[in-house]
Amino acid sequence: MATPVAYLPKCDIKDIKQLLDSLQYPRCLDIRPLKVTAEYHRIWTITFAPGTILPKAKLGKENTSAVASTVMSTELILRVSGNHIPSIKTSNEVAILTWLRDNTSIPTPDVLHFDSTTSNPLGYEFMIMERLPGVTASDIYGDIPEDKMDHILSQIATFHAELFAHPFDHLGGLRIAPDGRVIPGPCVDETLWQTPDIERYWPPAEGYETLNPSDPDGYPSFTEWISAFVEKYIHGIRTHPSLSSWISESEVRLLESFVERIKSPDLAGELNTGLALRLAHRDLHFGQILIDPVTFDITGVLDWEFAQIVPMPLWRRSFLCSVDSARPHTEVEKLYSR
Repeated sequence: MATPVAYLPKCDIKDIKQLLDSLQYPRCLDIRPLKVTAEYHRIWTITFAPGTILPKAKLGKENTSAVASTVMSTELILRVSGNHIPSIKTSNEVAILTWLRDNTSIPTPDVLHFDSTTSNPLGYEFMIMERLPGVTASDIYGDIPEDKMDHILSQIATFHAELFAHPFDHLGGLRIAPDGRVIPGPCVDETLWQTPDIERYWPPAEGYETLNPSDPDGYPSFTEWISAFVEKYIHGIRTHPSLSSWISESEVRLLESFVERIKSPDLAGELNTGLALRLAHRDLHFGQILIDPVTFDITGVLDWEFAQIVPMPLWRRSFLCSVDSARPHTEVEKLYSR
């Protein structure tokens, strides 16, 4: 299968200018691509004259033309997504950012506009956000003094404590309802079958919803969540010739028995009782953290697109360190041992 990078959007500056015009933005001074590598989106900075008043849409409408307020800014971030996971990933990140700003002190960018459809001048889903100050912690990782590293880790621990303090009653993502409320949303995961690969490897009758757990409200319990994944696996095995020839029907029936067993009231009650469900970033490393290079205060935590509510045994994935790809586990151990 191809990597997600192979399906990044192919819009250009002319398309971006048409988008800004459609949103009634004033003329910008500069549009420039960021020199970062991302698997699921391309990023541009959009610069305006100091003091420019910019429109801001009501996020609850998922409608980039519904102006609710204005914001003073000089530089914005435009993130344009590929068609890997249509609609769900963009909606999830906007809802997550909205929830975080309402319920925690974690610094996150304010979303001015977004569209989780492709019905716009770009032809792709997009988010326009404020650009937060600071530098990426991974860029100066080797130069962070010991006491300042303790300060950074203390802030990260505080953020995690805030997330831990908010229980949820579903597993999956979040989305914004038409009335603006943040409500339960579907699962979003990098391991799910994504549109380009579905089109390439699966029969025409198959799509994102048929191959992935896609309940729009997520799942109310751990056993329902696990069962949804296994049931989709069973469907895939029975649908794709290469899978059905690899796994026997008797083995498939074992999977069906597993689903039936964990859904039974006695075992489901035992597995679900007392299992805490919490929001996790799931890709948090120093490349996602902005810091003030003078005070070493965290000024932003970025890229919440795959954040999910997960059972506590999986919550440990909410912090990873990938500042040194040659020895990531060594770096993680060093940080956890501080």
